[in-house]
Amino acid sequence: MRNLSPCITAILASVLRNLNSSHWQFQDFKTTLKCVSALVDLTLMSQYRYHTPDTLSYMESYCNGGTL
Repeated sequence: MRNLSPCITAILASVLRNLNSSHWQFQDFKTTLKCVSALVDLTLMSQYRYHTPDTLSYMESYCNGGTL
């Protein structure tokens, strides 16, 4: 997953950029990309061996769909 995760975001961005430039599709693109990025970040951080209050806070933020 560590090797695949960075590729997922790049592939998704490449595919979604081929959509036409209507406003609703652009907003959907941004929302989808943000969601996938948060999922990748959460997956990578969950693989840490030990967690601190800071890492748990980051993971909670990723679960809420945002980044710090």
